[in-house]
Amino acid sequence: MRGVRSLPLVGIIEFIIYDCAKYFRGCYMAVSPTLNNPTIQFGYAMTRYMEDKNKKSQEHDVRVMGTQEQRFQVTCEGRAHRGLIRHRLVHECILAHDGSIHCSCYKPTLLHKPCSHVFAACREAGVQPGSFVSLYYTKQSIAEIWNHKVFWL
Repeated sequence: MRGVRSLPLVGIIEFIIYDCAKYFRGCYMAVSPTLNNPTIQFGYAMTRYMEDKNKKSQEHDVRVMGTQEQRFQVTCEGRAHRGLIRHRLVHECILAHDGSIHCSCYKPTLLHKPCSHVFAACREAGVQPGSFVSLYYTKQSIAEIWNHKVFWL
C-alpha cells in the first residue's frame, strides 16, 4: 500500500480490488490440488495443527474416569522442568455420545478444534480426533471460501 499513496482515490481502490482478486486466486490454487485426494481431509494449517497436538498429546497421562460416558482425566507435564516441585496440570475431557467434546481448558469449545488433551483422550478411547474438528476446517469449505470472484465495474 505504500507505493499507491500518491495515486488518486480510484487508483487506490483498483489496486486493492486487483490485489484481493489475486490473493483469492492464489489461495484457491493452493487448495485446489488437494480436492481430489481423499487421504487429505483438512487444509494445510489444520493438518499441521493436528500433527503438533498429536505429538504434544504423547506426553500426557490419561486415566479413564467414567463408566457410562467417556470421561477422562488428562495430566499434563508442568511448564517448569527443573527443580523438585513440578506443578502438573489436570484437565477433564468428556467425549459425548452425540459427537460433542468438552475439555476443562475450553479450547475445543472456543476454537472448534480438539486440544492436545482431547487427542490424548481419543487415543485412550480408540476414537479418531478428526471427527471432532469443525466442518469449517475441511478442504471443501476452504475451497468454497476462496472460490469467489471479485468484480470491478
